[in-house]
Amino acid sequence: MDIEKKLKNVEDNCINLAQKDADELKKATEKEHDEKIADFISKYKEELDMKLNKEMANLNKNYNHSIFTLKKEGQIKVENFKKSKIRELKNKILDKYNDYKNTEEYKYDLISRIKATMGKAGEGSRFEIMVVENDYNNYIEMLKNEFVNIDIKQLSNDYIGGCIIFNKDKKMLIDNTIRTVLEEELGKVVI
Repeated sequence: MDIEKKLKNVEDNCINLAQKDADELKKATEKEHDEKIADFISKYKEELDMKLNKEMANLNKNYNHSIFTLKKEGQIKVENFKKSKIRELKNKILDKYNDYKNTEEYKYDLISRIKATMGKAGEGSRFEIMVVENDYNNYIEMLKNEFVNIDIKQLSNDYIGGCIIFNKDKKMLIDNTIRTVLEEELGKVVI
């Protein structure tokens, strides 16, 4: 029986060794499996992070483009609104001015405007006065009597009223027409 015991011991040792080898193999396999899973998860996470960063960049780009577009559209709307209101204001002023041109006071205002503009044009002996066609036709005799020996010429009615004075000695031109003054003043309007 000794032999049976010895065989049993050998068998038990073989089983123990086989069990140890199996346990070690199982641990090694599990470790390798865990490492492969961790590596797969890490690579997948990196891939997702890259996709997320790319998508965030696209979203930021689209957002910034949308903001730029909205700002530009807003600026255009504001500018169109401003132009519309200035046009309305200009038309109201021109209506009032055209009513004023039909008064007796207007011709005296025209003479005062011409004298003031001549003063701005500086010293000199040779001037040229330019007034709009309607004022020229209505007041030429009065202007010739008031401004003796000064050339008086016609401007387009587009200038609305007022005058342009040219100092021939200084080669200086002063535009004091209603159109120019009105455009300068409307250019200062802030809405």
